[in-house]
Amino acid sequence: MSQQFLKMQKLAGLITESEYKKALLTEATDKIPGKEGVVILISDYVKKHIMEHNKPGAGSVFKAGVTEDEIVNMVKEVASQVSGDGGAYELKKSGIGYDLVLSIDKAKALKDAKEGEVEKQEGPNKVKVISITTSQPLSSFTSDRISLIIRKSNPQFLPDDVKTDDEIAKKIEEGKCYSLLTAFPGNPDIPRASEWGGKFAVIIPGGVKESIKEIVSKVFTKYRRSLKENEAKKEKIFDFLYSDEIQQNTGVTSFTICDEDDWDKVKEYINGRGINGVTGKQIFLNKNEDVTEEEFDKYYDEWLDNIEDQRADESRNQQDYNY
Repeated sequence: MSQQFLKMQKLAGLITESEYKKALLTEATDKIPGKEGVVILISDYVKKHIMEHNKPGAGSVFKAGVTEDEIVNMVKEVASQVSGDGGAYELKKSGIGYDLVLSIDKAKALKDAKEGEVEKQEGPNKVKVISITTSQPLSSFTSDRISLIIRKSNPQFLPDDVKTDDEIAKKIEEGKCYSLLTAFPGNPDIPRASEWGGKFAVIIPGGVKESIKEIVSKVFTKYRRSLKENEAKKEKIFDFLYSDEIQQNTGVTSFTICDEDDWDKVKEYINGRGINGVTGKQIFLNKNEDVTEEEFDKYYDEWLDNIEDQRADESRNQQDYNY
């Protein structure tokens, strides 16, 4: 269902404000079914965290370009195994990434091994661990193993779009709701970084250089993320422009069938003289510091064109009816 169609439905009173907002949620947690009623949640945060694991220096990494769909499909492959308290689940995927965490003995035995220190992310915390730089190339550490860490969901840390989901709440009560916490290439038996105690090390291969393919992939990943962020801002602005707040402050309940004086009143309030010198745009920008005035004006103009087109269509329909 297109965003424009949803907006038209809300404007026409066919769907409520809450239904409209629900349809435009920018967070999209995947719910993967398992056996005997089990469901596994994959949050946007975790997907982003996994996709960014593609540069050596902080542990095992995926090849550049691992996608959301690949992450979801990997969880689907192990879903039938998830039970009890959850745990580490292993898959085999040819050339999925690089195993860059080794026991300290194996790490020190690498060619031209040189010890150092790096920080690893562990949840919200950073943990300092031993690193071993080696002259061996990245290709020496290619891995076909991937480990997925899946545990029972904590109701205090659910993604926003499922926090009020009654079905998910019921699954948690039944002990059948799980969450993907992370995924990485290599050994699933490696403990958390805070538990290494000098027994493991992060490997930093020598001569690590990004290939053209990896560079292009990284650029496109950044571009796709930028598009998603811009789309979220656009939806936020459109949501405001179609909100009850505009209607209450202007007294205009329908933008498409009101007369020209009322339509001018709406435009003046949003992005003109405003009311008592305060415009709708200023109110919105004060509440949404992540949106710039330039971005607001851009999507306001797009919204304005859409409404003008709808008004023109409505006018033609009325003329045909009168005729």
